[in-house]
Amino acid sequence: MMRNIRSKFKILPFFTAIGLIFFGFFLFYICLVSPLATIVLPVLFLLFVAYFWLTEFRTRAHKISVNTDFISVCKLFGLGRSEVYDFKKLDGFEISIQSGKSGSFEFLFVLKNGKRVACISNFYHSNYGELKKILLENLSYFGVKKYSFKEEYSQMFK
Repeated sequence: MMRNIRSKFKILPFFTAIGLIFFGFFLFYICLVSPLATIVLPVLFLLFVAYFWLTEFRTRAHKISVNTDFISVCKLFGLGRSEVYDFKKLDGFEISIQSGKSGSFEFLFVLKNGKRVACISNFYHSNYGELKKILLENLSYFGVKKYSFKEEYSQMFK
């Protein structure tokens, strides 16, 4: 008997996303009211924020719900449209370990027809271990895939 498990976001990634948005609008506001400031910096920052939301958060910050026979995926911290995938129609999953200034993080990518359809990680999700355990029981594990910036960049725009 399997239970229904929902992903839980950690506080840091959530507040980082919200902070980026508010800081961008604050910077834009300061440049509008200041007679010395130009509009170039806030526009570039807002473009950076939009890029971040459309790439990193769209491909990594997924709200996941795992049930007996299916996995439900909602992108953009749960703000996007929800998609449901039957375990029987999924290929399996692979893991990528990515390092940053704050440490190494494990990203688990669920695959369908060779394309990534869901992502959970110990950076974004506080219950990563529990979600990974259930996926190990229901999907094929393809192993750890070596991190490649070129491949990650191409996956962001698929």
